[in-house]
Amino acid sequence: MKRWFVLRLDKFKVVKQLKPDRVIMSKNELSESYQEYEQKHYCIPYQCLLTKAGEQKVKYNSYPIMEVIHNRQGIYLNGSYNKEELHYLVDYLISLGSEVKIIKSRELKEKYLEKLQRIIQQY
Repeated sequence: MKRWFVLRLDKFKVVKQLKPDRVIMSKNELSESYQEYEQKHYCIPYQCLLTKAGEQKVKYNSYPIMEVIHNRQGIYLNGSYNKEELHYLVDYLISLGSEVKIIKSRELKEKYLEKLQRIIQQY
């Protein structure tokens, strides 16, 4: 079974390159596999309202699965997440401080508020 993973390269001790004559899949197959992975893996949509300062923070540190949208109502951060990676998204949004307001999903908003409560309880 072929499966995608997101890994931190700074944690690897050894990396070996496969011999060029060993082809696991073509570039086209790899691209199609990755697109399918993203559609299935990142399946829970979210939306946040950003301030101008929040938009700047997102521009300096964002992920490919995020998109900033401007319309008459405001500046929005849209994307999708996987339940297994929800804590990463919560930590990312916490880093934006008061420059972000979660609109949806309910689960994201609840986990965000739980994390804020843990922070507040430290004081």
